[in-house]
Amino acid sequence: MSEGIGGIKEILLLGRQQLFNKRFFDASNNFFNAWGNSQVLSSVPRYFMELIAFSSAVLLVMFLIIANQNNLSSILPMVSIYALAGFKLLPAFQQIYFSISTIQGNIASYDNLKIDLQSSAKKSLPDWQYLGSKITEEKIEFQSSIQLSNITFGYPETSKPLITNLTIKFPKNQVIGLVGPSGSGKSTIIDILMGLVDPDSGFVGYDEKILKLHQKRALQNKIGFVSQAIYLADTSIKENIAFGIPPHKINNQKIANAIKLANLIDVIQSLPDGINTLVGERGVQLSGGQRQRIGIARSLYNDPEILVFDEATSSLDGLTEKLIMEAIDSFAGKKTIILIAHRLSTVKNCNLIYFIDKGQVTDKGTYQHLITTNSSFKKMSENF
Repeated sequence: MSEGIGGIKEILLLGRQQLFNKRFFDASNNFFNAWGNSQVLSSVPRYFMELIAFSSAVLLVMFLIIANQNNLSSILPMVSIYALAGFKLLPAFQQIYFSISTIQGNIASYDNLKIDLQSSAKKSLPDWQYLGSKITEEKIEFQSSIQLSNITFGYPETSKPLITNLTIKFPKNQVIGLVGPSGSGKSTIIDILMGLVDPDSGFVGYDEKILKLHQKRALQNKIGFVSQAIYLADTSIKENIAFGIPPHKINNQKIANAIKLANLIDVIQSLPDGINTLVGERGVQLSGGQRQRIGIARSLYNDPEILVFDEATSSLDGLTEKLIMEAIDSFAGKKTIILIAHRLSTVKNCNLIYFIDKGQVTDKGTYQHLITTNSSFKKMSENF
């Protein structure tokens, strides 16, 4: 479940909805065509033969009646036998009807699903998201920080806002941590920053400027995102790093740079087919640490200025976490890094840590400052 959600976020952030929608529709069409053909090929011959047998029986009975000059007593036993045969064949005809109805019903359901998905893609997503990189963008360059100002947000099914009047800044080329209890709104804050959800009020900005609607895609192009559970398709490592880009359009130099920055070279060299190694469904051929490093390489493919790690090491063992954190620390001072963490060991080297509770910034400072002045932060550090 978490892999799927992470994959959806990456698709939206990268603006690859059209490509993945096309893949889904193509795969669905192929499946239903194959399934329908299979049903027909497996059912028609048997039912066709039964239909011929039943029709022959009827014709034979009629012939016997005529041949025996309507003498029913002489042909009654034979008629009974054929009537019994017809009765036995009745379920076959019912099955034919059922199969046809099932095929028609599934085709109708598929058509409805296709219409709903197309409508959702066009209506629920703003134009700047749906069109992705095709939209004419206004370039943005932030010099000091990006920020959320006076943000209020609540999910439709909740009675109270999750976030209320929140203001938070992310200084350029700094490592910033977001920590706090589960459900405090950390991931939602990042979703708003990345333009995946719109706040009920307030705005996203940079350098004290308000980010305009047509600039959202430009900001998204500057962000690389790594989730807790990396979604991997059943393709090669190379295609998973490029994620959604057709194979003939993948930039090999970008792939090489991303692999180097993610400390993935040793993993690639250990695999039989290198970057062309198939990872299996959801990356079953790889370890958790290898999947995470592929996720980091994916986030670096376009050399973003901002890297967001949403509890990217929480499910890893201590040694693997250390390797991932070394890769993250190598970007310090070169990129703006935002770490959402539940395990506080991952934010020790942050320049600034925000403590989030009930959708509010209740405290901020360095790790040493918070662990000595904030009892909730200290308690969290003792538990993990």
